[in-house]
Amino acid sequence: MVTELDCRKQTCPLPVVNTKKAMEKSPDDKFDVIVDNIVSRDNVRRFVQSQGHKVDIEDKGGGLYYIHIIRNPEAGKKVAGAANVPTTGGVVVFITTNQLGVGDERLGGILMKAFLNTLHDSEPKPEKIMFINNGVKLTTEGSDMLDSIAALTVRAAAAGLPVVIASSHKDFMQLVSDGVKLLVPQDKTESLWDAAQVRRKTGVEPAQIVDWLSLVGDASDNIPGVPGIGLKIAADLLGQFGSIDVMYGRLAEVRSERVRAGLQAAEEAVRRNQQLIKLKDTMPCELPWEELAARESDAEELRRLYAGWGFKNLLHGLEETTLPK
Repeated sequence: MVTELDCRKQTCPLPVVNTKKAMEKSPDDKFDVIVDNIVSRDNVRRFVQSQGHKVDIEDKGGGLYYIHIIRNPEAGKKVAGAANVPTTGGVVVFITTNQLGVGDERLGGILMKAFLNTLHDSEPKPEKIMFINNGVKLTTEGSDMLDSIAALTVRAAAAGLPVVIASSHKDFMQLVSDGVKLLVPQDKTESLWDAAQVRRKTGVEPAQIVDWLSLVGDASDNIPGVPGIGLKIAADLLGQFGSIDVMYGRLAEVRSERVRAGLQAAEEAVRRNQQLIKLKDTMPCELPWEELAARESDAEELRRLYAGWGFKNLLHGLEETTLPK
């Protein structure tokens, strides 16, 4: 008997996961896996070969592939004399980003979702899944982390609390005010950025940052700028007109014909950029301040976690450092 598995229109790693499931559940010796892209073809082939089975690829044309698998009855058997090696803890999966790959954010999000959906089928199953850096965005339902920080900043400033945002993300410059400062990790002076520092770095006021970035673009967020509009030209335009809205209302006053034509052709993109860059600081965010306060460190809990995860350097540093109680 041959088990046929149709994995067309599935993004990786689903074809690999479904192939693994089928081979575990079915007693058949032969399997035909159908995929419709090269990535799935190669990943399934590598997985099957890594398990010790025979695999042959049949190219049907038009991007369609049949993967013929013949089970090796000796695959997976324990080698005589091999011993079980005890482990100090379970598998911990660290998610450090909210998307897989670079370039297409939508595709990256789809791939990340597919990856997360396969974790419960992995062997051994993870004991913990930890989200750090941009991965934290995946744990915040219905909102972007930047918007959450913006909402907290507005609440804190309204309550008269001083705010320092530690980030290199350009979008946060729009929040700078008398009570809100930036601590930029790349700035070796370790000084807090105020409105004057934002002006020195960009040539515009914090209130103009959204318009400035809408003109020059932001490669880190895949937001294209207006072709031919650099940092200085954008700052000069906003210095002359004050805002994008006023500029487009008086476009004929732009002295350079080349710049004027570029702005006119890119108006739709610039308007879209404004919507993407403007932080939504009015979103609901009702965390009690006491939950955000710095807490006393728990050296014993850190010691247990570091030992379980095999973080030897951090564990050694913990033993040598007296943590605040």
